[in-house]
Amino acid sequence: MNKNLLNIIGILLLSMVAFSLTACSEDDEDTLKDLEPEKVSKLVGEWICVVDGEVYMIYNFKEDGTGIAKEHPYSEEPDIWYFQYTYNEETGILKMFSGSEDDDPEVSCIKFATEDSFWEYWVDENYEIEEDDPLYYQRVK
Repeated sequence: MNKNLLNIIGILLLSMVAFSLTACSEDDEDTLKDLEPEKVSKLVGEWICVVDGEVYMIYNFKEDGTGIAKEHPYSEEPDIWYFQYTYNEETGILKMFSGSEDDDPEVSCIKFATEDSFWEYWVDENYEIEEDDPLYYQRVK
């Protein structure tokens, strides 16, 4: 009886140790640093969009799934933001995240015209093109 009691107490102590070694995340917000880019090779580089003869936007997509966007880059106060992105070469869907994963990504569809140029179409929640007025980008670097 004494051995059985000691065995039960030993098993309880071991299970308590096992449960105490399990970690719970203290972060309620997910970060994007673990976001895995899909096939991004075609998109990597610097791209420029010219609208009405003026540079409207510059995207710089990096291989690690991060990037920098500059809207009106040559104005007095350009709008610059950093983002993480996923891009699927098969579907053309580009998702750019500028906050946490809980934020809704900016989603567009990229259709390459050549290896050094693409059209960016805005899409709805079903990834259907919602606007027939795409932006045209050319590779700079």
